Amino acid sequence: MSSAAIFLNYMSVHSTSFLLSLYLQSMGALTPMEAGGLMFIQPVVQTVLTPIVGKLTDRTQPRYLMVAGMFATLLGLVTLFHVTETLNVALVVSAMVALGFGFSLFSAPSTTSMMSYCDRKEYSAASATVAIVRQSAMMVALSIAMAVIAVVMGSADNLVPENYASFLLSMRIVWGIGIVLSLIGITVSWRIGE
Repeated sequence: MSSAAIFLNYMSVHSTSFLLSLYLQSMGALTPMEAGGLMFIQPVVQTVLTPIVGKLTDRTQPRYLMVAGMFATLLGLVTLFHVTETLNVALVVSAMVALGFGFSLFSAPSTTSMMSYCDRKEYSAASATVAIVRQSAMMVALSIAMAVIAVVMGSADNLVPENYASFLLSMRIVWGIGIVLSLIGITVSWRIGE
């Protein structure tokens, strides 16, 4: 169940940085530096909060924090679902904060949950399993995003104003899939340790 929750979490949200970077630089008309600055909010929030959540993980059942993290991720995806062709910086910032909060609440508890089912001598194998699950989910997320773009637009190479509506539709489809995966992930996370 822990592996499934990790897979769902990373699959639901990993393509966001790819899509958002294209969105901010095309429709948002931001420079790569400005787009990166907005997107940098998510890892900063995650970096600040993860050590605190790590301590909380030692005092509570990991599944509660995992569910809260998946819910915050869900809120971030729902927020991004509402982007339009006109850049709303406050909307993007709030989504980045929610995603950073979600990752910080989910990451440490999910690893703890996986490791808690192992003997000490199995920690290296469990740690490797966590890494494989995360990387696999990230690859699947990007594959889904590219497949949606290929079907809707043909390619991300033709991201010009005439195709902005198609790209916006592609992003919404991918984020809609992510929302569904997050809802499933919340249910799976809740069932861990029952």
